Amino acid sequence: MRDRIAQSEQQTYIVSPSYEVFVLAIVLVTLANSFIIVFFSDPDVRSVARIMNGMLSVFLILDVVRRLVRHRRHAVRWFFLEGGWLTFLGSLPVPFAGLLRLLVAWMTVRLFKRVDLAEFGVTVRTKRAQSTLLGIILAAILVFELSAIFIVRAEAGSAGANIQSASDALWWGVVTMATVGYGDRYPVTTNGRLIGVATMIVGVALFSAITSFLSDWFRRPRATTSPLLQVDDSQPDKGPDQIIADIRSALDERAHAEQNTLDELRARLDELERKLDARS
Repeated sequence: MRDRIAQSEQQTYIVSPSYEVFVLAIVLVTLANSFIIVFFSDPDVRSVARIMNGMLSVFLILDVVRRLVRHRRHAVRWFFLEGGWLTFLGSLPVPFAGLLRLLVAWMTVRLFKRVDLAEFGVTVRTKRAQSTLLGIILAAILVFELSAIFIVRAEAGSAGANIQSASDALWWGVVTMATVGYGDRYPVTTNGRLIGVATMIVGVALFSAITSFLSDWFRRPRATTSPLLQVDDSQPDKGPDQIIADIRSALDERAHAEQNTLDELRARLDELERKLDARS
């Protein structure tokens, strides 16, 4: 089964390695929450971890659906014979279920060649914008959960405290990170206020980074895919001669388009030079 898992999953890793690293990090977060749920004695902290695991499991299950869609031509085979069922079971909100997804990832990476792993790292570094955005989202998730855990421990049991449960702490974490500040939940202890200050500062930084990324993404011109990089698999009967002819045709079209662009730029440059000469 390991060979089949590697053959099916390797394509996904190469296409979007930053996303795969992000998913693996989310799985590690669920495992940390599982440790809290099983071994921590504080019921409020355990409730925070349990709620977060439920929300993260929704994302992981949607990730399984994404993989099914990606392997739609052989979805049944991928799910039952290539480890998809392990990926699904590892996405459920059950303590330490994420170990199954780690098992699938380990079995896949074991069969990678060194050149594949090198290409994996290069792709992560090349797609800096995607990697940065996913890193910011992961940081926001961690700050959100940690702030809720710390605040409920600092405030629970204090006289006059209004953050007494996991739901109160998570709600406070959301409005504080977003700097909305409804005022229905707020810390009354010194430690709680210090946690609030740190959460607000980090929240402002994270949301500012996300806003900057989105504004840059909307302003950035969309890159078009080169015809040379497009693979037409709708006609599997094409022979080598036809494929070579298609590539030569694509090269000619690209060269013609670039030549037209250069001619247009030269014409504009000549026109500007004539205007400058006329003014002088």
